[in-house]
Amino acid sequence: MKRIIKKIGFHDEYGNPQEITLGKYGVKEINQHSAQGEGDKFYYDIIFEDNKGLMIFDPKVVEYEKIDDGSGF
Repeated sequence: MKRIIKKIGFHDEYGNPQEITLGKYGVKEINQHSAQGEGDKFYYDIIFEDNKGLMIFDPKVVEYEKIDDGSGF
C-alpha cells in the first residue's frame, strides 16, 4: 500500500493553526521524510506548482489515503 498525504495541520511561527491541503492554493505534493538518525524527526515537504517549497517539522495532524499499488504493504 502507498500513502497519499492529503492534508497537514500545524502551527505557524506565531502559534496560529494552519492547514495545507493537496490541490488547494497551488499545492501539488505533500511528501513525508523519515527520521534519519538519533534525535532526527519526521518532516514534510510541501511542493507548490511554482516549484517553491515549505518544510513542516512539527505537524499536529496528517490526513492520508491508502492506495493499493500492488506491493502488498
